[in-house]
Order: sequence, then structure tokens, then C-alpha cells
Amino acid sequence: MQLHRIDGPAGLIECVRVEPEHCIARAVLCHPHPLYGGSLDDQVLGFLEQGCLQAGVAAVRFNFRGVGDSEGSHDGGGGEVDDLVAVCEWARDRALPLVVCGYSFGAGIAWRGASDVGAKALVLVAPPMAMVEAIRPPAVPTMVFLGRHDELVNYEAMADHLADTPAVIESLEADHFFFGQRERIADRTEAFLSRVLG
Repeated sequence: MQLHRIDGPAGLIECVRVEPEHCIARAVLCHPHPLYGGSLDDQVLGFLEQGCLQAGVAAVRFNFRGVGDSEGSHDGGGGEVDDLVAVCEWARDRALPLVVCGYSFGAGIAWRGASDVGAKALVLVAPPMAMVEAIRPPAVPTMVFLGRHDELVNYEAMADHLADTPAVIESLEADHFFFGQRERIADRTEAFLSRVLG
């Protein structure tokens, strides 16, 4: 695990990078809402990282502006997309595909920023409807994990929103925190990335 502080649009951004032995792609992972305790240390994000590494995908977790050692202050989503773009530009290897992943607020940021960074695949856990309903889904292979008992993301509304898209929906018997289903997130992420990047 390598710790970095890179230049971002609101100051330095704190990043953690983990490289598998044989790398087929690079992924940037976006954490949950900064105002509710979200950070790069989030446990669900850790299972997304695990799935990436098992598939041979290097993983970069980072703190949005104003979180941990990242400079700046929360911007309600707009500036956080700019943070994602900066981290992707730093992490990118032009010879390898770029994957963007996110959980909750971070999934919304990943959805919003995927086209800007040229992502080749997306893995999203519980994207908030309010952040994505007015934005067309990115035209790249996408897996979306939804909890049937999610108290923050309406399962039926989000499933309907994705119904006419090529996104793969992984429905889990879980609430918003996916207790008891996190290993499945890792395993299904590995299988999905191995298939679409292999």
C-alpha cells in the first residue's frame, strides 16, 4: 500500500494506491458522503477494492476535499467530480483501461464523472437517485449493487431507472450498509471486471 498526496483543484488530495502482482487495469474508488463520516477508510469501499485486486486491477482510494488530509471543503458534488478527475489523471496508465467505482455518494460521483475521465467500466454500490436521475447512464459496462432493504436508496425506483440500460443489477438482501453481503460485493466485482476487461 502506497500513500500519496497529489495536487487537486482545491489543494492536495490524500490517496492510497494498492497494486496487484499482475495488473490488467487501474481503478479509482470514491467514498460515501463526506458530511456523514465517509472517507477512503470505508469498509464497503474496502470490499470493492478487494474485488478489484482479485481481478488484477490496481486500486486507488482517495479522500474528497475536506476529508482526512485532503485540503479544501465539501462542495456538494460538483467539486468532488473535479477531485475524481484529478485523481484519475494522476492514476491513469495510458496502456491500461480505467475503472471507476463508488459507494453511495461516491457512486453518484462516479456516475457523474465517468464520461469525463474515459472510464471503460463502472462498479457502483447504492447510487443515490437524487444524484443520478437527471444524468444518462454512462455507455460503458456497468454493475450496480442494490440493497432490497436500503433505507436511503429506494430499490424499486433505482431498478426502474436502470431497467432500459445495459447495466447489470446485482440485487442483495441488504440495507444501505450491506452487512452480511460485503464478501459478495467483492466476489461479484471480481467476476464482473474479469469478464469485461479480460
